[in-house]
Amino acid sequence: MELVYKAYMNTPIGKKNGVVRAKVDGGTIDGTIEILGRKQSFKGTVDADGACRIEGEITTLLRTFSYTAKGNVDEGSIRLRLDGDRNSYELIGKREKDV
Repeated sequence: MELVYKAYMNTPIGKKNGVVRAKVDGGTIDGTIEILGRKQSFKGTVDADGACRIEGEITTLLRTFSYTAKGNVDEGSIRLRLDGDRNSYELIGKREKDV
């Protein structure tokens, strides 16, 4: 099942709204983050308690940066801290619907 979260990311220029789509299969998680006008893939691992570690890239108007994120995901919400090469960002989302 694909989980869809209505999300936002806190950035230096304010809160940016987006959508996170994630599929959890056993100990893996993959999906997309749609934010800042772009849709980008991520993949990683998740344990039975929902603690996850994912990797991906975010493209802004000025640059593209790789990140590693740690946090928690469950059927109701997602909460990640994305650590990039220059900055860290918090991404928080609540479940939108089943797909």
